[in-house]
Amino acid sequence: MSNTLVMSTAARRREFALLRLVGTGRRQIVRMMRAEALVTVGLAAVLGTAVAALPLTLLAIGFTGVPLPSGSIWVYLGVLAGAALLGAVSIAVSTRLSLRPTPIHTIGVRE
Repeated sequence: MSNTLVMSTAARRREFALLRLVGTGRRQIVRMMRAEALVTVGLAAVLGTAVAALPLTLLAIGFTGVPLPSGSIWVYLGVLAGAALLGAVSIAVSTRLSLRPTPIHTIGVRE
C-alpha cells in the first residue's frame, strides 16, 4: 500500500509545479494532499473492513457459533491505526519531497 501511495504522489510532481506556478502556495498544496490522504485512508479503512467482515463472520460462526470474532477490538483498532498512519505518512513525505525542487525546473522535466 505504501509504495503505491508514494509512487502515485511522486508522479504528480509536475501537477504540483504547475499549481505553484499559477500562484498556489506550498502550504495550500500540502493541505490539499492532507485532505486527499484523509479521504484515501478513510475509504481504505471502510472498504477493507467491509471486505473482511463476511469471511471473519463466517469463521467466527464456524469456530465459536457466535457471529462476532472472539478477539479484542483493540487489535482491530491498532491495525487500523497503524495502516492509517502508514498511509498518511507515505503521502505526506512524498508530497514534501515532490515540492522541494523549484517549479520551473520540475515543469520542464520530461517523464
